[in-house]
Amino acid sequence: MEVKLAMERYFDKLQSIYSKKSPPYPQTPYNEDVDDFIYVGEPDEYEWISWKPVVKSEKHDLAELSNRLNVEIHPSVKEYYNSFWFCSLGGKIGEFRIQLDEVLPNVELETFIDNLIGYKAAHNGLIENIPVGVETNQSLLVVVDNKTGEVKLEDYEIGAFTVLADSLSALILKLADSL
Repeated sequence: MEVKLAMERYFDKLQSIYSKKSPPYPQTPYNEDVDDFIYVGEPDEYEWISWKPVVKSEKHDLAELSNRLNVEIHPSVKEYYNSFWFCSLGGKIGEFRIQLDEVLPNVELETFIDNLIGYKAAHNGLIENIPVGVETNQSLLVVVDNKTGEVKLEDYEIGAFTVLADSLSALILKLADSL
């Protein structure tokens, strides 16, 4: 429940910031594959649309995926993908610009599954970490340590990790503070 509470704080702060702007919601490129209940209004002439976070009503077990890939997915990652539908969750931590994976209704797990399969293939069939986002300045992966729950930046090219937070909920709270 910690991850969901951190996400609630993040989205409350995001909505507070946008309530003073026009439009009063964050915007994202329109995606016709996404169930439209997350969207507010209609796409503009550039195909951008406002969106709002929505508490998830549909929960995904992920047991089949765990069995298929022979990995137990860290509980914080399961909670992350089962808390809210949203288009963006990111911010700045020190010099790092963090963008966590979106969870979009009707397509929420496709990207996660593809990323996890690719991660396993790139790591000799091992999944010691779960990819959950990117650092956009340096194109590093944001990963959750599958044993400890620590959130780290992974520089795959040199095989190095930088710890960002001791948990996914702590990372999300740091991102909320950066808004």
